[in-house]
Amino acid sequence: SLLRRPKQQFAAAMHRTLTLLALLSLSEGFRLPLSPSTRSPHTAAFAPSAALHGFLAGNALRRPEAKCGASPVSDGGARQARGKQGALRMNGDPQWYAFQGFNLGGWKGRALHIDPSTGEYTAPFVRDYTLDVVDSGAETASVVFSGEAGKDLEPLRTELVLAPDDDFDATEDGVYSHDSLMTSVPDVGFMASLAVELSLPISDTERVRATVLYDLAATLSRIIVYEETRISSEGEAAAPTERQPLSIDTLRGKYEGETSSRRSWRMGGGFLKFKSKGTLLYDGETQVRRESVMVDKQMNESRTVAWGETADAYSPIVRFSTGDVMLLLPSGCWISAPARLLDVEGKPIAPLSALDALRLVSQVDAAQAAIDLALGKTPEDAEVGMPRLAPGTSMQPFVVEFGCHLGENRIRTQRLYGQDGHVVSTTVSRDKSL
Repeated sequence: SLLRRPKQQFAAAMHRTLTLLALLSLSEGFRLPLSPSTRSPHTAAFAPSAALHGFLAGNALRRPEAKCGASPVSDGGARQARGKQGALRMNGDPQWYAFQGFNLGGWKGRALHIDPSTGEYTAPFVRDYTLDVVDSGAETASVVFSGEAGKDLEPLRTELVLAPDDDFDATEDGVYSHDSLMTSVPDVGFMASLAVELSLPISDTERVRATVLYDLAATLSRIIVYEETRISSEGEAAAPTERQPLSIDTLRGKYEGETSSRRSWRMGGGFLKFKSKGTLLYDGETQVRRESVMVDKQMNESRTVAWGETADAYSPIVRFSTGDVMLLLPSGCWISAPARLLDVEGKPIAPLSALDALRLVSQVDAAQAAIDLALGKTPEDAEVGMPRLAPGTSMQPFVVEFGCHLGENRIRTQRLYGQDGHVVSTTVSRDKSL
């Protein structure tokens, strides 16, 4: 928020903010936000270390870099539009301007519904559709899903408003991710307590999205893969590139690449780039070993290892000892996520219900208003931090990862969640097989 203000207001706003934090730190009831160094068995499996996510204060207020991804998609039209938007970033949400450059417009696709307990298709199996993503002003997008009629499917039309917030992440080469609580999703017959959407660009005119759904019992209950191609100005869209379903034999091996990470603004903000290396080993029967190594510019190294088990070389599921599952999906992609969301004591937990949120939001209004006042915000542009968990509840930090295997290359994005249920940081990696 400070970065969007005129330079002459920056020093005064910073002084008010630091003064407020100094006074609050003397108060018995004040607690600093969750440290990203908090770890759990889930974060140990695939998340970068606390040293890489816990950026120093000197880096926390850096202006967002022009390129967040490691290898931008070369879309001439989108790149020209992004150039015109450069002057707007200081007065708007940089995540919004990164998102709209690649993702606005019409898309034609097919939705593939996967049961995460088996890795197999589940009803309604496949749905063809068109998606219209339109700038509706005020840094929001209207997303209209128009499902086509099928053998056992009636036409379907839904609309939602996408409004980037601190849990929203986007890069200028087309990657984005966000989540929502207590929501319904087209063609899904249950209310999702948590829905995480992640999108990866495959080319200038193609992307693959995935939605990860947890039910009201905090259990991973549905994965939806969306294969999409851009609709041209003539109203035409090419068929999605045919890619084989991912297998453990295809995914195994060594790789290395570049990773960029963004820490949420409520945690201080900041961007970091580092080298990434990894290995996935498979013994040909049931045992799987995944290792990730990340090295920053100071050559600080973070190494994490996870052991998993699969039924055989053809199984679409790898279950790790951490409680995470890796689902090998159609279109050469994969999802890795906890099979169930747990609290710090290891008990199942669900995000805050809409009714509980309404009860609790008034409790955070006063504290948020004090911070907004220190930042010089007016009531019109103040952002209220909506609670996500019941009072006194802390959840085990966890990671949701979505990746696609593209020949010798891979692209993947991760969302690291903290004990309060909000995103701590996001990463985007582009790797090359060795």
